[in-house]
Amino acid sequence: MTWKITSSRPKRVCNTCGSDKTYLERYKRKKDGKITFVEHWKKDNKGMCICDKCYSRYIKQPKWGPIIDPIRSPLRITFKDKRIRLKDTPRIGVCNFCRAVKDQINTQTGKLCKRTHIHHEQYHDDDLLKDTIEVCARCHTWLRYHV
Repeated sequence: MTWKITSSRPKRVCNTCGSDKTYLERYKRKKDGKITFVEHWKKDNKGMCICDKCYSRYIKQPKWGPIIDPIRSPLRITFKDKRIRLKDTPRIGVCNFCRAVKDQINTQTGKLCKRTHIHHEQYHDDDLLKDTIEVCARCHTWLRYHV
């Protein structure tokens, strides 16, 4: 089933990304059960229309927008099944085992090393980074299951 969206308003375009599409929210009226869709257009600081995606990225949460992805942040580590965000990054971008460099082709596998992991050899509650090494994803998988 395809839905047709009819609007008497002129077609809006996002001032930031140039897209003419935004988030559509589906409403069902209680009275007669008719389903309608509402487009979510927002206004930026200058009063220009921006789409819902750009609003979330640049105005609602500008810290996490294009700068740092919170899930893949180099400041984030896992310590005893808890995710902790550090002030300074503990990573240098080189695996301690196979010497793969982040964002370069690994000479052993011939594949791109996208990111590195922090591996705790032992956990210390007083110092989070004590007895940690930086390894690529391939070596981290090997360490988890073979050591």
